[in-house]
Amino acid sequence: MRHISRQTLTNLLTLHQKWLQGEEDGTYADLRGADFKETDLKETDLMRANLMGANLMGANLMGANLMGANLSNTNLRNTNLIGANLRNANLGGADFMDANLRNTDLTGADLKDADFTRADLTGAVFRGAEIPIIPQIDAAILAAIGEKPNTLRMNTWHTCHTTHCRAGWAITLAGEAGAALEAAVGPAAAGALIYAVSRPDMPVPNFYTTNKKAFADIAACAAAASIKCTTRDKGDYRASSLII
Repeated sequence: MRHISRQTLTNLLTLHQKWLQGEEDGTYADLRGADFKETDLKETDLMRANLMGANLMGANLMGANLMGANLSNTNLRNTNLIGANLRNANLGGADFMDANLRNTDLTGADLKDADFTRADLTGAVFRGAEIPIIPQIDAAILAAIGEKPNTLRMNTWHTCHTTHCRAGWAITLAGEAGAALEAAVGPAAAGALIYAVSRPDMPVPNFYTTNKKAFADIAACAAAASIKCTTRDKGDYRASSLII
């Protein structure tokens, strides 16, 4: 992990802007493996920069332009990405645990195997993506589990047709659209996206906890959601798709 000083970064970004504008003395910003932990990068223009494997844990990227950037396998835990532009960015394998992605534009981004555990995706934009919505998602999963809590196994995405982890159940209940999304982005990201659009006022749940804790949280979330539901909506768990 290489540390880059503020002055060096400023110089690199100046050259990167020239590169983006096609100027002869411009240089592409190669920031692979750089350490930007807790760095203030608010509204920084990193369009098409290479940040593969970088450490951006706790960084402030509010309003940053990361359009087309390579952020594959990057540590973005607890990062502030409110309103950031991640259109067409490579986010494969990126770790967004506890990150704030409110109103972030993820249109066209590669989300394959990205981890959104406890991330806030409220208002995030996935324009053009077909993401299934499951009304009362936790109640739907709880109903599917029924009296057989052993059909919830958090150590693997899918054990069989009737036994899944929390994300796996979300994907399964979403039907063909869920399966297609899983094939495109992997089970972790697929489960996270389905949860994000199905209960947009809450963070993505933890898909890496124990069976007992997961079941307890599903039950608690289902109970809390039922208080908000109208009588007309209760019990309707059929999935629909949202093309954003």
